[in-house]
Amino acid sequence: MDTAYVEMAKEQVDIARLEYAFTAFIARHVTFRSFITKEGKMQALSTSPMFKLEHISEYMVSPNTAKNADNNRAADDRRLATRANMLEMGIDVFTWPLFDVRVTHMSPTSSAVHIAVSLFLMDAMSDLILRQELSALYRAGPKQAISRILPPAGKLAFKDYCTALDAQLPQSDTYALWARGGAYQPDPGLKCLHAFLECSVSHRCVLSDI
Repeated sequence: MDTAYVEMAKEQVDIARLEYAFTAFIARHVTFRSFITKEGKMQALSTSPMFKLEHISEYMVSPNTAKNADNNRAADDRRLATRANMLEMGIDVFTWPLFDVRVTHMSPTSSAVHIAVSLFLMDAMSDLILRQELSALYRAGPKQAISRILPPAGKLAFKDYCTALDAQLPQSDTYALWARGGAYQPDPGLKCLHAFLECSVSHRCVLSDI
């Protein structure tokens, strides 16, 4: 199943804050609360769930400098293995969530965040807004009201946006998942390493390198 994959580097990730950012994002966008039924229809969960990270690769700190160099190489190997595993597995669209998030701690001060999302949920532009909104929510944290950092989310689902695009309706842009979203400045500490679509096993399309 086609999957969008984003990998981001950041200073040591605060897991609780990252989980909050995803929980808030899911609550804002009905599309990210949706899955595909066996009848082939998109259905949203009746309530917005709390998001919990289930895959966290820890970094082992050693007092031995030479050993830490080995640990750094091992951490990078785990990062690459996580990327390969997420792309190979893809996303099961018949079970929520239609996305997967994992963290690889690369050193005592840095982490890599891996995000894979089914293309049933978003396109390339939506990927950009996903990263911008998550960055804003992570940076603000749970103590700041979301209404103070982000405009109201669009009420239409991504499938409505796709329908409008397919029909080439003049108002297609207003059907976007982020219908009333603005232009947010990404967290300067959050650098996208790789963002590409897995179009097939042997072909990947580069979306961005920010």
